[in-house]
Amino acid sequence: MVGKKVVEYDLFVQDIAHAKDWYGPDDPGNPRNWSLARAVTSTAAVSFLAFVSTLAASIYSPGHEQVQQEFNVSSTVAILPLSLFNLGMACGPLAGAPLSETFGRKVLFLSTTPIFALFILGSGFAGSLPTLLVCRFFAGVFASPAISNASATITDYSAARYRAVPLAFYYAIPFCAAVLA
Repeated sequence: MVGKKVVEYDLFVQDIAHAKDWYGPDDPGNPRNWSLARAVTSTAAVSFLAFVSTLAASIYSPGHEQVQQEFNVSSTVAILPLSLFNLGMACGPLAGAPLSETFGRKVLFLSTTPIFALFILGSGFAGSLPTLLVCRFFAGVFASPAISNASATITDYSAARYRAVPLAFYYAIPFCAAVLA
């Protein structure tokens, strides 16, 4: 009986492993058929989005003393917008991951990035601490797909034997953004 379940499971996995959304090995809709230039450009684009998202998370840290003085709050409260951005980045993939599988990663990137930019702009012009807190949280929520879905995007168009270089490039870029901030 155990052997039968394993066989059924193997057949199920085999069916999923061979599911395709394109019509043949030369289909231009297959991301593995992209030109090298398009793959490099796509890697650079998702890496830049991750760079901006990570930079936005970290760049607040040196300015928390100005927030403390401007809003007349304690140092602990002045650090709260940094924490809320990171909390937003943790909550964002709960909705972003299923949406990317349903509507596609490109749609998610193109829809969340401008909203992220608006919330960052709102946090820059915030006239009160509650406004700053709300804007930073939602900026983190809408920044998260740029980080959480980027590696999956690169994996979609990179064959396993060529995947190390673009993923190494991608993973280095957000780290550099945090250091730069």
